Amino acid sequence: MDAVFCCQVLEHLPYEMFGSALSELGRIATRRVVISLPDVSPFFFLRARGSRRFLPRLWKGVSLPRPFPERHDFEAHGQHYWEIGKKDFPVGRVLADISRSGLVLKDHFRMVERPYWHFFVLDRTS
Repeated sequence: MDAVFCCQVLEHLPYEMFGSALSELGRIATRRVVISLPDVSPFFFLRARGSRRFLPRLWKGVSLPRPFPERHDFEAHGQHYWEIGKKDFPVGRVLADISRSGLVLKDHFRMVERPYWHFFVLDRTS
């Protein structure tokens, strides 16, 4: 397959399996892997007249780390083992594990229309 798209799936596995799951996605893709993961970090954007030209970064949105992130409780939430932005799961940890998986990060972003989804565009190494 040229590309594999895995949307809102990997958080249903314990985080200890994240790296091996990424490696497997990279194994079956010939070129690209795109994943989305839930992200509860605060997300801000500005859609005011002229902001796209003068503040393009705010037009696309900005994620901020939580100063006091809450611990994720699987028992209370029932489906997700982890989410970006919760205690012990900052986006930096996810990015580091992506790097260790053998995939190359091309881009990552959150969409204004779906701020809970954090997308990662990854390429296979040759």
